[in-house]
Amino acid sequence: MPRRLEGRGSIEVFVTKAGQIAIKQEDYLGNDDAIVILDANDVSILVKWLQEAAVDAEQIRQMNADAALDDQIEA
Repeated sequence: MPRRLEGRGSIEVFVTKAGQIAIKQEDYLGNDDAIVILDANDVSILVKWLQEAAVDAEQIRQMNADAALDDQIEA
């Protein structure tokens, strides 16, 4: 089953022949793709960190949206 997100530099998850988990992101500028190799034992903590980072990123996006709205109101 393909595990691939299309978009700004598609992201693909797959298992290597050595039994490691790999995450590959295509470089949309045509440079070398970025590949991260993980041990299966590290997945649960990485998922936790990604979930925490997603909350932080959403808070930043919301603050930026609020600031942009304030700028529009003041204009």
